[in-house]
Amino acid sequence: MKHTTLFATLGAGFCVLTALACSGGDGGGTGVPSANTTSVTSSGTITGFGSLFVNGKKFETNGVEVRHDGVSERCSISQTNHCGLKEGMTVTVNGSFNGDQRSASTVQQSDAVEGLVQSIATDGLSLIVMGQTVFVDSTTLIDNSNGLNGNISNLDVGDSVEVNGHVRPNGVIQATFIEKKLAGTVTPEVRGFVKNHNDGAKTFQIGNLTVNYTTALINDMPSPVGNAWNGLFVEAKGTSFTPGPNVQTEGTLVATKVEPENQGVGNVVDEFEVEGFVTQAGSASGN
Repeated sequence: MKHTTLFATLGAGFCVLTALACSGGDGGGTGVPSANTTSVTSSGTITGFGSLFVNGKKFETNGVEVRHDGVSERCSISQTNHCGLKEGMTVTVNGSFNGDQRSASTVQQSDAVEGLVQSIATDGLSLIVMGQTVFVDSTTLIDNSNGLNGNISNLDVGDSVEVNGHVRPNGVIQATFIEKKLAGTVTPEVRGFVKNHNDGAKTFQIGNLTVNYTTALINDMPSPVGNAWNGLFVEAKGTSFTPGPNVQTEGTLVATKVEPENQGVGNVVDEFEVEGFVTQAGSASGN
């Protein structure tokens, strides 16, 4: 089995990318579950329930492992039991396809940013959350809980939110789902591209957020020597966020953990689908 993975540099175009592996000649040592079953990964937006629909594709989810808000549980997703997931959230689903149906084995939900709302545009089409610019449009689903009632106008500066969405090459988040969080239930976290890495000061920036990783767990990151993290796509989690001199756009996150993030597919699979903004292009192949 010959696998092809697509990488890097087409600018800011938004797309859903689907690819299939090509057949090889030796038929051995591929890790494919069986001759009639292929491995599948889909990364994108939840578009429905009754099982789970991602990017419009249905996955059977009987006893699937769901990872959401730092909690992992076995759950059967249905029309009435969403296992903590909501339409508009961004997820990565790993599973299999037998030629007739797709079956999920794991569902990993990922926030783009979770934290304090610093400012809201008067037209309601953008907001700043923990130093990140978040774009809102007609496709963004606004949650009904905690007084938000499906309307961004019910959000106030100083509220805390969870934003799911796609990070553009310029760091702006195109929101697919926004949920207001209760005070005391937020773990500040952000996913994005590293810039202005300073290993001497143990800091870098994501958007207008400064991340201090002096005491953070960075075991999964490459060596920081030489300010080597610039351009990497990472997730930073912390315990506290402090607004900066410009309280509407800036601030500092004291990180507890920084780790690299895959934008879509992290493993070699037979079939994959990724929804998001293309940031890099090229190809690599292996047997």
